[in-house]
Amino acid sequence: MKHYAFLLCLGLAACGGENPAPSAVSAPVAVSATTQAASPPIALPTLNMDFSSYAKAANKQLKTSKTGLTIPESAFPTPNSNGGKNMLHDLADGLTLAVETDSDNKIQIVRVIWQPEKNPKQNQQLVKGAAALIAATLPDDPTMPKDVAAQINLAATSKDAREFVRGGIAYKVASTNQPSVMLTAKPE
Repeated sequence: MKHYAFLLCLGLAACGGENPAPSAVSAPVAVSATTQAASPPIALPTLNMDFSSYAKAANKQLKTSKTGLTIPESAFPTPNSNGGKNMLHDLADGLTLAVETDSDNKIQIVRVIWQPEKNPKQNQQLVKGAAALIAATLPDDPTMPKDVAAQINLAATSKDAREFVRGGIAYKVASTNQPSVMLTAKPE
């Protein structure tokens, strides 16, 4: 929107506020297109893993945690308008995984949304699943699943956001007003 307002102001200034001639309108558009093409997209930091490595580690964590959940092969990132890729998949009722990658499939952020269930057994399965999905970003740390599950329970009961850094990855577990808990993992 700011871009179009800038073009309108530029066009009016070039014409002295009068109705522009057809050649005056095309000049600012050409300058704008050149400016956009010249500025490269800002590269965001990435985790030290691509999506397929993450999915493999996550499925291993999900199996070890005995959740009965998996990331199917059909769930993979697809191109977005920012030059990167996105993947959004509901692993179960109440558990959603979102992953953003750069154009090389290197992970920029992992988000997990857990919706509490009334059934305690189902609820515990979803907490274990959410913890496993976040713990998979640091697959060589065997304490991550239990630590993340504890942070989920604290965030759900206290309604306070829990933040910690481990292995160069910033983690956040925050209770929302839905009620749900959103977990994120991204480079520090």
